[in-house]
Amino acid sequence: MLASSGQVDMYTLQKLMTHKSPAMTQRYAHLRDETLKQASDLAGEIIKSAITANTDRLRLVKK
Repeated sequence: MLASSGQVDMYTLQKLMTHKSPAMTQRYAHLRDETLKQASDLAGEIIKSAITANTDRLRLVKK
């Protein structure tokens, strides 16, 4: 549940669980479908924002 919250990174979770390797943490840190969808949506928003910023800069250069 903590991994799916998106509020704790895997390294911190590994330390909390006292796992010796990230692979062990990954084995037990199952993400819910909703968490994966939120991450995908966020990635899309970041990409869109970067494209918009780049397009705006190009418009300023052309003027």
